[in-house]
Amino acid sequence: MRFARGVLLYIFAMAGFAFVFLVLPQLIWVGFLGKMMFTQPPPSALNLPIYPDAQQVVQEPPANGITIVTFQTPDKPHEVLAYYRQVLRNDSWVNPLINGEYPENIFEWHQGGPDGPTALAYRLMMTFDTSDDQMTKVEILLLQFDPIHYTSDP
Repeated sequence: MRFARGVLLYIFAMAGFAFVFLVLPQLIWVGFLGKMMFTQPPPSALNLPIYPDAQQVVQEPPANGITIVTFQTPDKPHEVLAYYRQVLRNDSWVNPLINGEYPENIFEWHQGGPDGPTALAYRLMMTFDTSDDQMTKVEILLLQFDPIHYTSDP
């Protein structure tokens, strides 16, 4: 009887040890620390904000990591850029260095992890058509890409 109780105690001790040192760290890493150690995509990458004075907004469903939004506005391109610059910079987007310049109509966000950049990034590119004197036509292309494995600009 005494031997059986000792074996049972040993089994429970080993089970507790295994849980504390093998299972619990995995739960903490995956469930809590894993999310804290990697920057999460900003809301603006997951749900692109629409310009306040936008008219005739068309948002194509995402396909192959690309979302396209078009709209018109009576505002000038510099006003649209100022709005998106403020919104995107508040979400940690930056203007990337491309061919020695920082284009003001291109923004990027890169996920960071404990070992540096990860394979998740977003690029937002805006083009403007001001051929109509009354309205500015805007096209926004939002691209999800892997910055580690691409060989040229996405």
